[in-house]
Amino acid sequence: MDQFLGRIEVLADPAALAHRAAEWMTATALAEKGCFRVALSCGSTPKALYSLLASEEFRDRFPWRGVSWFWGDERFVPYDHPESNYRMTRGDAGQGCSGAIWMRSQRQSGWESGIAALA
Repeated sequence: MDQFLGRIEVLADPAALAHRAAEWMTATALAEKGCFRVALSCGSTPKALYSLLASEEFRDRFPWRGVSWFWGDERFVPYDHPESNYRMTRGDAGQGCSGAIWMRSQRQSGWESGIAALA
């Protein structure tokens, strides 16, 4: 059986972690042949990464046209609600990222409706 080989990187602070992740995602997406798919983890923790990818430093380097973005943990709130992960990534963090494909979940605005749709 093949053994997983990896490495541990210790970074100075959350900003350094976001920058390292943005560099890695950019390099990986550029190296990809075909579509590059990203499952977004949402909430406040990765917000710095998403804002950094949309910043001047990365906006023109990141291959937005070949990337499909999916939400791994969207909340059952309206898309324009302050707690909406879709709003966070398509708002400040998503400005200027033309050509990216953003895959919204097919859901209702309340958790009760979302649960009922699964039944």
